[in-house]
Amino acid sequence: LVSYDGAAADIYCFGLLLYELLPKPTYDRLNSDKLSVLEDLLKSNLKYDKNMKDLELLMVDCLQKKPTLRPRS
Repeated sequence: LVSYDGAAADIYCFGLLLYELLPKPTYDRLNSDKLSVLEDLLKSNLKYDKNMKDLELLMVDCLQKKPTLRPRS
């Protein structure tokens, strides 16, 4: 029997939501290839500033493939 509280899935979905809300010049569905170029995508935003780095790091942390590497709180 495996117990799962759903927190890891919720964190992953939060990362997806952040990506979807991010202003982008064109819409691109997020996939694992896009994570490696997330910084470039953020920098292509005309409103890019130093605070976007925090957003990028949060998204990357939330979108980790391995659930145990995602933030818990």
